[in-house]
Amino acid sequence: MDLDKLLCPLNRAPLSLAEGDEKVGVLAAGETPDDVLSPGGGSYPILGGLPIVVPDAAGYLAAHREAVLASLAEEGLADLKAVTLLRRFADGVRGGAPVGFEDDWTAGEAAGEPAPFAAPDTDAGRALDAFLEALPDPWERVAGSLTHRHREVLEVGPGAGALTKRLDDHGRRLWLTDLNPRALFAARRRAPQASLAVMDAEALAFADASFDGIVAANVIDLLAHPIELIAAAGPMLRPGGRLVLTTPDPWPWAGEEQHARELVGDHGMKLITFADDLLWPRFHGDREMQLFRLQLIVAEKV
Repeated sequence: MDLDKLLCPLNRAPLSLAEGDEKVGVLAAGETPDDVLSPGGGSYPILGGLPIVVPDAAGYLAAHREAVLASLAEEGLADLKAVTLLRRFADGVRGGAPVGFEDDWTAGEAAGEPAPFAAPDTDAGRALDAFLEALPDPWERVAGSLTHRHREVLEVGPGAGALTKRLDDHGRRLWLTDLNPRALFAARRRAPQASLAVMDAEALAFADASFDGIVAANVIDLLAHPIELIAAAGPMLRPGGRLVLTTPDPWPWAGEEQHARELVGDHGMKLITFADDLLWPRFHGDREMQLFRLQLIVAEKV
């Protein structure tokens, strides 16, 4: 894991190991006095090899303590050192009810197996089967928006890793970020060499020119301030690097190509793909499915 890429999300100062190691330790911003190691002082814990790089790490861990511990325990990473460090941060924050995470993936997506959906043996059911069989894999198309030149890639909000696997199949070096540790661990099962960090998609904190590609599939429609992600992408991309977005609800640019062109142009990128024909079937069992129409936006750093 290349910790040198990580910045303080509060002031974008470089982070370095101030305590411990890459498995269980503390990252601190720049050359700091000893008191920076106290929670809330510009320090960020690493728990089980997972950096927690959010603006208020102590508040995040206090709110999500049980969910984070459960995620670490599922991976065999909740050892005494990790639990002690988590408590050191979380115990300094009082009040508030515990908050969990919702896993935004289906059982089939988590297992990486073919969908269990079974259409009825009728003319309509057979037509539906033929339609689904003819659909191209949307994530292959998204991954194909990056070329062999785009070797180092950040995926924001990987879910259970359906797209992660396709990005990894091309032998890229991957970073994955999400607020849900369980999602990160699930996605890493598809790409075992990927580096992980807990980060807010509206407060991405990587050094300038860190990546050849940044991908966020069906993320921006979940954000209160999606422009923050797009604005952060420009500096983090190298020249010729690409930002790849998909969304079923393209409200940040009102679904219009010219608006999308102006939006990415404001942040040092040019629009190279604007497509509104990406179909994503999502199967919830043998009797239920959803079909989403996604917009695909690809912008290149100039």
